[in-house]
Amino acid sequence: MDTDQEQQVSWLRRVALGDEDAFTQIFKHYESERRLWRYLYRLLQDSHRADELFVEVMFEVWKNAASFAGKAKPSTWVFGIAHNRAMTALRIRKPWEALGWNDADYDPHESCRLEAEQDQDRLGQCLRQAVDVLSQKHKEVVYLYLEDFSVREIAMIVGCNEGTVKSRMFHARKHLKMKLSLLGITEYPLP
Repeated sequence: MDTDQEQQVSWLRRVALGDEDAFTQIFKHYESERRLWRYLYRLLQDSHRADELFVEVMFEVWKNAASFAGKAKPSTWVFGIAHNRAMTALRIRKPWEALGWNDADYDPHESCRLEAEQDQDRLGQCLRQAVDVLSQKHKEVVYLYLEDFSVREIAMIVGCNEGTVKSRMFHARKHLKMKLSLLGITEYPLP
């Protein structure tokens, strides 16, 4: 375990005993690191809701620090909490459904045509739009992969086995490759 993870284990143990300073440290760590917020934002596509959920996740860390058993890295445990909270938020609120939209009405290619120079901002936009049409289960593994979690850690976070994670990544890559190839993009950040 690296030094960062050891520090987080120490903070969690102290938080479990009610140490507010340790909680402040772990909160600041995740706030400055931004990985957790990015993950929540990618899932929710709403910066305000991602801010709210970040605080809710950290509150869950405060309340449940004693349940951290050390079987996984602290970040895996925290992202597992975030995953569960985000999935609940997505089940409760689906604004596109309230407007009568559905995935069949959404064509990511309509607004995303690369120009000859294929600048990075445009490439990133196309990739985000292609990921947006993936199923929720496929998005989850892609977003966690982009946050540098291993297959094992992703499996722990989303609550499935490693084979399922690999299968979801395979299908997500296949889908993304097809969507992006239609735009003339042959290289993207997923192996």
